Amino acid sequence: MKLTEELIIRKEKLKEIWIGDHLERWKDADFLFRFLTERMKERTNEKRSGSYVINLDAKWGGGKTFFLERFAEQLRLDNHLVVYINAWEDDHAEDPLIPIIAEINNTLCPYFKGKRKLQNLLNVTKKSGLQILTTGLKHAAITGSKKVVGGGLSEITELISDSVEQDSTEQVVDEASIEKAVSETVEKLTNKHAEDLLRSFLKTKEVTTKFRKSLTKLLIGIEENKTVNIPLFVLVDELDRCRPTYAIELLERVKHLFNVDNVVFILATDTDQLQHSIKAVYGSEFDAKRYLNRFFDRPYVFESPEISQFVEHLYKLHLSDVNNLSSPFEEFTDDDQLDLKFLQCTFNAFLLELRDIEQCFELLRNVITVWRNSAKIELIVMVPLIILYQQKRTFNQLASQSLPSHLKELRSENAWSFIYKLPSPKQELFNNKSFKSNKNIEFSGLLNLVWNNGNKNFFDTKAEFYGPSNFPSIEDQWSIKILNDEFNLEHYSHNYSGLSKIAQYPRLISSAGQLVDLSRDED
Repeated sequence: MKLTEELIIRKEKLKEIWIGDHLERWKDADFLFRFLTERMKERTNEKRSGSYVINLDAKWGGGKTFFLERFAEQLRLDNHLVVYINAWEDDHAEDPLIPIIAEINNTLCPYFKGKRKLQNLLNVTKKSGLQILTTGLKHAAITGSKKVVGGGLSEITELISDSVEQDSTEQVVDEASIEKAVSETVEKLTNKHAEDLLRSFLKTKEVTTKFRKSLTKLLIGIEENKTVNIPLFVLVDELDRCRPTYAIELLERVKHLFNVDNVVFILATDTDQLQHSIKAVYGSEFDAKRYLNRFFDRPYVFESPEISQFVEHLYKLHLSDVNNLSSPFEEFTDDDQLDLKFLQCTFNAFLLELRDIEQCFELLRNVITVWRNSAKIELIVMVPLIILYQQKRTFNQLASQSLPSHLKELRSENAWSFIYKLPSPKQELFNNKSFKSNKNIEFSGLLNLVWNNGNKNFFDTKAEFYGPSNFPSIEDQWSIKILNDEFNLEHYSHNYSGLSKIAQYPRLISSAGQLVDLSRDED
């Protein structure tokens, strides 16, 4: 009974950890945990030593940070040692070993209170890690002294020449004497430099071995003490955002220093972007992909979510509490998620990449932030305009009567012909008996009506629509209803000119775009 209660409590805590997981990354977490723990057991049984390194590969906006943060919580729930490192936040450090050791220390210290043996092992590990840093600095200083030996020969020659002239009051100083003196001096300097380099290399190798052994003993001590579970999980996020040299140094540290038993590294990267960083250091012709493969045992690539699923994720993350958005016919239906369904329909229709969709959402959020009008933002126009701007980066030559034709250029089809089934109405527009439930709405025609009418003076549009034998379709009715409602809300404003706020959308989107990075991977 007690075990059943514990499982129920764990299940509830897991639900709390993965709240907001609209892309179902918890499934990836379960799979990776089982895979990694079993793979480490296999390696132990096969007497294969060393750490295990996973490259968690996903594009920008793929949810790597969301996943790692919650995966860390899940691992801690099961009493596993977890070190979480945001590499980008720490890339100001001279050496990535510093933040890694600091985080290991911060993670393990709370478990070792009153456990002197484990605390001593941790102290030895920290000390040997710091010794690696100091010997590394000495090695860099010695390597840098080559400039003195190579580039400073003229200065050495001059100094020796002066010395020979001062000591030779009665003898004639010839060039041969100077060359001999220079040669002997350079040989001494070179020999000393070589000895220092060898000594430094051996010392670095010694302290590196000491660090690995002390870390291995520490993990064995943890396992024997049964304080927490091993392996030790080290989760490294934002590696692809770091300065190139820091990213390379961190990979080197992981490979050469932490290659010990019972350690699992999960490094979250946009691998394509990381390859660009490596080429920035080693040259455009450098085989960055092959270079990266040296560091990882396996890649793990997030499965790309369906567009509808991804749109729902962004909607719930950023827009679910927004009250100043208007979707087609939302006033006439009880469907409280009509705006979400409209967004899903639209982004599916335009065949955008996930990164494009996220940029469009950021543009929409920026517009919402500065929106100060009483009338709502009409998504039927705003979203296609945002997509057009995100893809084209400009509204140049945008004619009011040709918006649908501009949108056609973004798609493989000849028209934006996605059909949306209108939900059952809760009331009729203008008491029009022709309104039918579950009617199919063709967005392109609806957009054309709203956009064209929004760019006309309201008084002209009103006269046109309220003439005899008007209201030929539900789309016509809804279009004039938008403008009529806006007029009732806005016409008291001192600067109202009769032109709909819809006509201002392109300028507003362009301004919002100045705050969004619209770059693409291929740029």
